[in-house]
Amino acid sequence: MSGPLAAVQKKGGPSWDTVPDLLTHQKRTELKFFAQHEHDVVLGMLERRIDGDPRKASTLRRAAQTVLDRTVEPNHLHSVLVRLGQRFGQTLLVTTNFDRLLSIAARRERYSDSAFALGEIPNPSRNTEFAGILPIHGMLPLKSQRGSALILTDQDFGDAYLRRHIVTSFLYDAARIFHLVLVGYSANDSPVRYLLNAIAADERHFNDLKPRYAFVGCAAGDDRTAIEWQSRGIPPIPYDRANSTPPH
Repeated sequence: MSGPLAAVQKKGGPSWDTVPDLLTHQKRTELKFFAQHEHDVVLGMLERRIDGDPRKASTLRRAAQTVLDRTVEPNHLHSVLVRLGQRFGQTLLVTTNFDRLLSIAARRERYSDSAFALGEIPNPSRNTEFAGILPIHGMLPLKSQRGSALILTDQDFGDAYLRRHIVTSFLYDAARIFHLVLVGYSANDSPVRYLLNAIAADERHFNDLKPRYAFVGCAAGDDRTAIEWQSRGIPPIPYDRANSTPPH
């Protein structure tokens, strides 16, 4: 289905329901969710269509890990985040990325680089020992260091956020102790949608949740993007995407 995928991504190209290729109803539905940027739903549909019941060693998960393994070098933004994430001489960063690039950057900057994912993530605490690079959606293995399962599909999100509360319990506690600042997300990204819904639901019952913020890259004259974040209850920190300069 690479032809239709390329077509709907092309500027001025056809919409998902007018792509001329002969697609089954199943594939056209997958194309619809892809065009809507609901990638977790697409991955879930693909896994169920190709492999039947989801399992760790599915074709989709093997393919996803092969693609994710291609990114091996951190950039200057990883180093900046590591410096911003210092707390009492230790690194404290929460990420939805699967890669180990923050750990690699931390090691090169001579900061602590310990990483914990999923069931190994420590409970949030004001204690100075609460630290680590925390990939809440799972992490890839790195050389001799083992990785964890990855939260990829809509079913994975439902299991981690709703059934087992792995991520939501962590977020509830963290939002009471820390001011959370989101970096590098769109308001419509699937992880952000789940994150914000999880915390906002708790806000109706407890008054001790700290405000959440988001760095938001905007083009010149774009007032809508910041308002979109504000409407979700997240005060935006806008900056000019062209030169990465935040406002004073």
